Amino acid sequence: MNDRNEMDEELLKILQQYREGAAAEDIHKMIMECLGTADAEHVKQFMWNWAFFPIWDAEIMKQCLNIWTQNEPTMNAIRELASRMASRIKVHPDKWTTMVVELVADNNPYKRMVGRQLWDETYGCINADISSMSEETQCKFGVSLLQDLYNPEERLPHAMQLLNSPYESVRTTISACLLPYMFNYPGLFESSFQHCKLSENKEVKAIANLISENDKKMEYLRKCVEFQSEYMYPVEYEIANRMQRENMEKQFKETAMGEQHTFMANIKHFTLARGGGMRQKDGTCSNMEKVECTVPIPIYAEAMTPYERNQYSIDILKDWSANENESEC
Repeated sequence: MNDRNEMDEELLKILQQYREGAAAEDIHKMIMECLGTADAEHVKQFMWNWAFFPIWDAEIMKQCLNIWTQNEPTMNAIRELASRMASRIKVHPDKWTTMVVELVADNNPYKRMVGRQLWDETYGCINADISSMSEETQCKFGVSLLQDLYNPEERLPHAMQLLNSPYESVRTTISACLLPYMFNYPGLFESSFQHCKLSENKEVKAIANLISENDKKMEYLRKCVEFQSEYMYPVEYEIANRMQRENMEKQFKETAMGEQHTFMANIKHFTLARGGGMRQKDGTCSNMEKVECTVPIPIYAEAMTPYERNQYSIDILKDWSANENESEC
């Protein structure tokens, strides 16, 4: 099929036969044949069309991803696709577990990105038995899961389970990959480590010792006023705070002026009392409702030099199959 219109017609025919009650095996076969001659644009059209949503299965999506990732998709496109796939996976997670794990551990960097996004989106639904994987898969899975310093709350507990692996190479590799998380999320890392049921091996003992040493260093640094900006750079610190405050006030005013005929017109004005309360007309005060949330942010990742950021991007986008070819040589 060289003509795009022919491909579109073929997909519509398959969809029509599906709606008419054709056998699932026949629909699956026709789609696989159609995808065999499809390009990345047609695959995207297929994956982004909700009408084909009920036809998706693991084998079809693998074939789609093989074609789609050749065009090096953007991160936004990967997130959108993962969100769509996750809604399908949550219906029957057992049928998709193997595919998600394979994507996380894939050699292709864009498939790994899709896999990590799916792992995060379907957290709690996917029940993968990591300990039953091969030595190579365990290694790749753990390294990929910890590669981008993202989502520590959900990834760390699973990655730490690999410290119980019977393979020493896996335990050593995962220990090295866990270190950046320990330095970037010290409190969360220590909490996850304490709640994980880990065997007493040298890698676990080494991490426990590092956590203890890191706690002592952090406690010492907190006592050093020389590292506090308001002490070392009082003038610059005050200027930065004032500029931030003025900029926020300016943004609030601009927003209020632009929305005063719509949103702001429905806002009831009131007087704030000291302590966070709201003063009523009769002079009494009542507490205001409060909504808060915490988002873990990597400490050192924001302080990366341009060279380190560039190296980080290179590592994320590295094709691991190149390493395999080099080792074979």
